Amino acid sequence: MEMVRVGGLVPDAPSDAARLVELAQAVVAAEPEPHWYHHVLGVAHYRARQYELAIERLRESPAGDANWVERPMNYSVLAMAHYRLGHADEARFYLAEAARWIDEANRQTEDNLSGMRPAWGDWHEPVWCPLLFREAE
Repeated sequence: MEMVRVGGLVPDAPSDAARLVELAQAVVAAEPEPHWYHHVLGVAHYRARQYELAIERLRESPAGDANWVERPMNYSVLAMAHYRLGHADEARFYLAEAARWIDEANRQTEDNLSGMRPAWGDWHEPVWCPLLFREAE
């Protein structure tokens, strides 16, 4: 799944987006946990220009649950997918939510005296989310 995740980082990458979707689907079918696999599948659908499927997968993912702490990972991709489908209001909403979340994550990091990321952050938080956000902007 790490290869699919990295392949989804770059817009219009020379990789085969349909293959990214196939790989992500195979991993999710074999092992539906951890939760971020579903997020990566949604990104793979987005990269393959399967915008409706991207929205569905991101909404179905545990990260789409309003009570899940990593739910905001989906916002930038949801903004881009809605934009591509001509849903301007939804795109603006998710882009604003992504910006608000990234600002909050940055504040938490600055407020943490040890300089460590919050407990929920691994490499996809400080790297993946801001890259997707900049693309969405």
